[in-house]
Amino acid sequence: MWHRDRMPGSSHQPPAGGHPHAPVPPPPPPQPAAGPPGQPPVPPPTAGTHRRRPWLPIVLVTALTTAVVAGGLGVLATFLFLRSDAGEDDAAITCSEVGRIDLPLGMTELGLDEPLYWRLFGISGFASAAGHGDDAHAALDRPGQQLVAGLQRVDVDMMDEALQQLSTVCGDIGH
Repeated sequence: MWHRDRMPGSSHQPPAGGHPHAPVPPPPPPQPAAGPPGQPPVPPPTAGTHRRRPWLPIVLVTALTTAVVAGGLGVLATFLFLRSDAGEDDAAITCSEVGRIDLPLGMTELGLDEPLYWRLFGISGFASAAGHGDDAHAALDRPGQQLVAGLQRVDVDMMDEALQQLSTVCGDIGH
């Protein structure tokens, strides 16, 4: 039986130890390339000059996770400890603005270029927000909705009635 190492015409030589399955030693390192005359030789580029940093992804993921958790805890703390009573604030704004309006309203005061027109929309919004945000101010909701309906219909009597009801409710709730 012919072995390929011993076949006629085969250029393969058995390894140095004589055994065909012995480990082959690594090739010698390359010699530095010769530089210009009178200059030192230039070393060849070495493979693996970029060192891996296995700790870098771990540090980045840990920092990102810490930032997200800290941010979430900050938002939660702000919500729990610094929260104001929005319903009370909305009621105070509503009643303050209602107190600034002279009744009955006149048609000349309700043009789109008049601040009173937009103030009435604001009053209706704050009144509804107070009514929905807090049961203690629920009585402001209905007149607030009636005020915006009067604005949409350009019904001065409806607006006057809604403002009068808001003024009464504001007195009842202590504003």
